Amino acid sequence: QVANAVAAISPNEEKIYQKCGRKKIFLLPLVSLYGTLKPAFVHEHKDVLDVFYMGASYNIPFHLRGAEVLIKEIAPKVEALMPGKFRFHILGAKLPFANLANNIIYEGFVPENQLNKFFENMDAGVFPVFSGRGMKQKIFESLCRSFPIIAPRISVGDYTLRNSQNFIEANFVDQLVSGVIALNSVTLRKELSMGAYEFASANF
Repeated sequence: QVANAVAAISPNEEKIYQKCGRKKIFLLPLVSLYGTLKPAFVHEHKDVLDVFYMGASYNIPFHLRGAEVLIKEIAPKVEALMPGKFRFHILGAKLPFANLANNIIYEGFVPENQLNKFFENMDAGVFPVFSGRGMKQKIFESLCRSFPIIAPRISVGDYTLRNSQNFIEANFVDQLVSGVIALNSVTLRKELSMGAYEFASANF
């Protein structure tokens, strides 16, 4: 009530402060994001596209569920529809699944000082995360790195990301599969990469 300014960590929290009558509100998501901001870029001539999914630790239920959906549903369907065109990389510690399909690579925990090298070969991120109240940190980071991303609306919080411009909105497994396949278009990848960069530059 007496503060000269208020910092909110999500658009939803920002609305709460607005209802309280605060005027000077700053949206402050993650202070480390500016360090990951990269210009738009795509690999134009790859035969196989590399798509990543990042989870902090698969001891966390929603991260584990996302990996399970990717392994058991998304990757097999994409491979059946477009054989040999996509390779999926899973990052994060303690993944409990073994005997992964040939189009899935478990990278394990990638140290911070090796992430930039890893991302040099990546083309897009897919995030089958269907719970939460705000944008997931791994999605923040992927947008800041200007990657095309595919994710459910719920996982980007109340941020005003535009479908097919800043990201591909996919709220069901079949939409996630369709979103991945759509990335076979280099034109779409370029548009999404630029859209992610523009959104991240303006908001983060």
